[in-house]
Amino acid sequence: MKTDTRSLRILVVDDDVLVADVFKGLLKFLGHETVIMSSPLKALDLMAREKFDLALVDFRMPEMNGIEFIQKAQEFINKDRLWLLTGDVFSCEVEGLRKRGDIHLLEKPLSLEKLQTLIDCFRI
Repeated sequence: MKTDTRSLRILVVDDDVLVADVFKGLLKFLGHETVIMSSPLKALDLMAREKFDLALVDFRMPEMNGIEFIQKAQEFINKDRLWLLTGDVFSCEVEGLRKRGDIHLLEKPLSLEKLQTLIDCFRI
């Protein structure tokens, strides 16, 4: 499945442990180093100290939502490398984000092929 040998360092921020484990497994299979964080506040702290090539962030989390996280995380990583994960594909809120066009959205469940395509865009 891998089309390039360069491994990316990817941060996944999701309060759902099962979802985070699935992403970790998929990303490991694709050959990438993955850091999983369940707390968006702790993830921001980590981003202030460590570099990531890509961040996948859940939309709905208890401490702050994914949009707030992305706004704060732009201090540490380019906004194009911040992607919002959502399973709420039919909600008015998500539809509004699509129309705004300034937030990158990935819909859960995410296929391995779609994940690989996204990652390939960030390999340099």
